[in-house]
Amino acid sequence: MINQILLWLDNSPAARAAASWTIAFARSTSARIYALYVLPATAKSRREKRNSVQEEQAWQVLYEVEDEAFDQQVRISLLLETGDPLSRLTEVCTSYQPDIIVVSADTLLSAESLIRHLPKPVIFYKLDKED
Repeated sequence: MINQILLWLDNSPAARAAASWTIAFARSTSARIYALYVLPATAKSRREKRNSVQEEQAWQVLYEVEDEAFDQQVRISLLLETGDPLSRLTEVCTSYQPDIIVVSADTLLSAESLIRHLPKPVIFYKLDKED
């Protein structure tokens, strides 16, 4: 039985399509979604302004996914983390214990690394040309 789904997000159309699929799937199984967006860690300096823009974009993506989930009456929690993407994803998996993890097949993360390091099954959602 699937009660909790961890959804990996980034600012790409493929990730948003994966989010829509995940929301529909969660609705059919009455599962809760943990939507995770990870910003890369950078030293505070000239990059601070850029980081602020990236953080704004990340929250925009998370809020759009949250709105879609609420429209479909799906429970969702938003998580914005900073650091190494694979490390943060692994830590969140350990903390939240999702039953499955959903990522876009077009993610920049290596499929092999995800399968090797994550303790739960990973679903790779492939963006359809019609999406």
